Amino acid sequence: MGSAGEAVEDKRRHERIPVLFKITVTGDLDVGEGTTRNLSESGCAISTTAPVPQGTTLTLRIYVDDDAPIKIDQAVVRWSSGNEFGLEFLNTRPDEQDRLTHLLHRLR
Repeated sequence: MGSAGEAVEDKRRHERIPVLFKITVTGDLDVGEGTTRNLSESGCAISTTAPVPQGTTLTLRIYVDDDAPIKIDQAVVRWSSGNEFGLEFLNTRPDEQDRLTHLLHRLR
């Protein structure tokens, strides 16, 4: 029987690429800033200074280079462990999704 991490990996629709981008998160909880640990077209893992519970809905801005941040309008926390958590992107404007897809293709 595999670990819980393997079970999560098996459910993912897109490959996660290791990255370290600054990110800001807003929502019901005042989380603030963090760092992306990995990124895909449908989600990411983040480290922040404060824990965020599973089920929390957030808005994200991912800062890549000097460009305007990529905005994810709605994401939900699918897992949380200490100050790290994984998000599934639920709502992203088409132009922002295109920017994210282009970035991921560049990183591959």
